Amino acid sequence: MGRKLRISVIVFLVTVAGFSVFDTLYSQPTRCRDCFSVEFRDVELRDFLKAMATNIRRNIMVDDSVKGKITIISYQDIPRSRALEFLKQVLEVRGYAVLEEGDFIKVVAADVARNSIMPVEENPDANDAGIVSRVIQLPGGANINEITNIAKNIAGNNTSVVPYRPTNTLVITGYVSSVRRALSVLDELVEQMKQASPGGTVGGGESVHIYRAKHMTAESLAGVLVRLDNPQIPVTAPEGAQQNGEGGEQPQQQVQPVAQQAPGGKIKAVAHKESNSIVVTASPGEWNEILSIIQTLDQPRHQILLEVLIAEVTSSSLNDFGIDWRYQGTDSAHSQFNTGLAVEGNLVDTETGQITGNNTLNGFSLGFLEKNGDLLAILNANISNQNFNVLSSPQVLTLDNQEAEINVGQDVPVRTAERTSGGGNSEATVNSFEYKPSGIKLKFTPHVNVDGQVGLDLFSEVTSIEGGQTSGSNPTFNKRNIKTFVTVQDRQTIVIGGLVFTEKLQAVRKVPFLGDIPLLGHLFRRTTYDVRRTNLMLFITPHILSNREEADRITRYKRDEQIRAERERHNEIILWPEQERPSEHEKELEIIEDELESGSASQSGADEAEDRDRGSSGNADTDARVDRNGREPESAMDGDLEDSYVDELEGN
Repeated sequence: MGRKLRISVIVFLVTVAGFSVFDTLYSQPTRCRDCFSVEFRDVELRDFLKAMATNIRRNIMVDDSVKGKITIISYQDIPRSRALEFLKQVLEVRGYAVLEEGDFIKVVAADVARNSIMPVEENPDANDAGIVSRVIQLPGGANINEITNIAKNIAGNNTSVVPYRPTNTLVITGYVSSVRRALSVLDELVEQMKQASPGGTVGGGESVHIYRAKHMTAESLAGVLVRLDNPQIPVTAPEGAQQNGEGGEQPQQQVQPVAQQAPGGKIKAVAHKESNSIVVTASPGEWNEILSIIQTLDQPRHQILLEVLIAEVTSSSLNDFGIDWRYQGTDSAHSQFNTGLAVEGNLVDTETGQITGNNTLNGFSLGFLEKNGDLLAILNANISNQNFNVLSSPQVLTLDNQEAEINVGQDVPVRTAERTSGGGNSEATVNSFEYKPSGIKLKFTPHVNVDGQVGLDLFSEVTSIEGGQTSGSNPTFNKRNIKTFVTVQDRQTIVIGGLVFTEKLQAVRKVPFLGDIPLLGHLFRRTTYDVRRTNLMLFITPHILSNREEADRITRYKRDEQIRAERERHNEIILWPEQERPSEHEKELEIIEDELESGSASQSGADEAEDRDRGSSGNADTDARVDRNGREPESAMDGDLEDSYVDELEGN
């Protein structure tokens, strides 16, 4: 009994000892010959890097931004062969990365590492760590912008995704784990796109179509198509692009890729300027929709004829007070002391020098005569009235939403520098000049709406040279401009004004030497004080020409208006006395006189012409055949023709 008990106890002890040895063997970590311990608790990151430099046997350079503490609890030791990978994984948790350069390792912030040159990994291994770059080739039918957004959302904010449109590729840079996560999704998307587009290459399943624009430019149509497919790409028409029929320099190349979609997009468009055609590459299912868009846009636009009258209304308060002395000599027809005085009205006959009774002096005038009529003194106090000066009256035809510009004037030289060259007797002064524009500049862009109204973007600038400049000095420019947007009805005249320019002038005219005598000199000189207020005004009338018939109608009206003006001008010449006819008009007048023989009764002199003008103007209210200029039409057809054109333009 006792023996059996002892044997049982021995067996029990052996069994327990065996289990203990087994548990000890399998519960302890496997030890390797070349491993190191990684137990770190609340250790400064720089101290951790110092310890890791010994284990990886490489020099480590630490950026100043690397700070903080770290805690690592390890179950088993780490082989030295995987020390660098372990270091990268630990730094990734803290937001840092490793840059390898030869025998050195740089520890920097992750943002700095992503902007540095990183190794390109074709297939990052699951055990790799750190920051890497990966290049992904997309198929031709893929929209690179959509794929880029998907990759950024999957990879996270710490990953950089850069699209390269010319080759239709993506460059992903970030931690290996983030890049691997993005690749797993992108590979699946690329595979699905390849199945949807056989071949998987650029142009697979696509076709080329050519559309010749009729009313718009190919550049503008191509820009619209690209913006529709990719709103992020800014597309602008090339500088100097013009509509059909307008002149311009010939381009240096035949095909201009003015607006081309990135290879990742569905639509690619190239404009051919010489044929005004657009070459579109798209899948067959998209061409019908693209063609509908092009045909809707390629429609004829309205033409707008803009009649502009730019005028200055000058209000002059001219105070003219003084004494003018004139001398009637025996050897000459007419003499005078002062050089700037003209003969006022018909006071003195320029041929005979005799005083006439037809005096048309304005204001208050007082004359003194010597008994023999040799001396003439005029005391004149005159206040002039306002003046209306037409600066320009251009007429411009342009397309709807197309800017037109008019420049009338000259370039004025302005001295910018002066230097002396040479020396001694050969010294010379050299001046440098630049030219500045002076005159009238008018820009406008019409916009026709569905209600037949015309919106006008207007800019008008009038630049003039101020008077009274001294010789050798640079001119002073007076500049007035108006910039506004107005909306007017078709054939409605509007007036824009209010730019007032005030100028004060004083002029003295005197008899030499005598006018400089104190007190008595006032009897021999004349002083003029003038205050001029000039108001710049624009009279604008737009005409909408929506078809050829309206353009022909306005053309006929303008042509007949010019003919009537020429006839009036010739009639004035014909009515001159025979001895006053200019010689250069004699041949032209003979033709006109032959044409007028069958018309109105011929007039033989200036007196008969004046009587006829007075008679026609007096009967203007009763005679319906007299036109608005007080001239009777040459025939009934002329009067009816004028009225018909006026009625057409006024819409009656």
